[in-house]
Order: sequence, then C-alpha cells, then structure tokens
Amino acid sequence: MRILIGENIKRLRKEKKITQETLADYFNVSTAAVSKWENNETYPDITLLFPLANFFKVSIDELMRYDYMTFENELKKVKSEIHNAWYFDNDWQKAYLLAKNARNK
Repeated sequence: MRILIGENIKRLRKEKKITQETLADYFNVSTAAVSKWENNETYPDITLLFPLANFFKVSIDELMRYDYMTFENELKKVKSEIHNAWYFDNDWQKAYLLAKNARNK
C-alpha cells in the first residue's frame, strides 16, 4: 500500500499557489523538509497532519490518500504467486517464503 501524502501536499500547495518556502515558514519547518515530503523521502510529523489538512481545507484521509488500487493489485499478484507455488509447482518452501515476505511488507 502506498501513501500518497507527498504527491497530495505538492498538488495542494501548487493549487494554493504558494512556494515550498511559504509552506515551510507557515509550519515552522525547513524548506528541505517540505521538499522531502513532496519527494516521498520522509513524511510530515504526525502532529502536523491535522494542521496540514486544515490548512489545505481537506480531510486527513484525503491528505494521506492511500493508493488502494495498487495495494489490491499487489495483493492479487502475491496470492496468485503463492497459489501457483503451492498447488502447481508443489514448491512449499517457495510458497512459504512468498507468504512470509508479503506479511513483512
């Protein structure tokens, strides 16, 4: 599952026609921090989620917006790989490792 907060912050910031520096000043963070958020290198501190959502006039859910379709597609792919390894290839070790790796994601 992919969290799209960085893309959303960037899009919402541009819709408001403000710079990264202006957003950084408003939330008392560095411009580099805003840049890292927008480039998905880091996430904003959890204490900033509500203020960010309020600032952009969106819900926290909309600000975070998970990429459910990607998650669902990845889940279907893993299920299929495990099924094939278990039932068709009789490779129980491979099925086990696929399941274990999927669980750790």
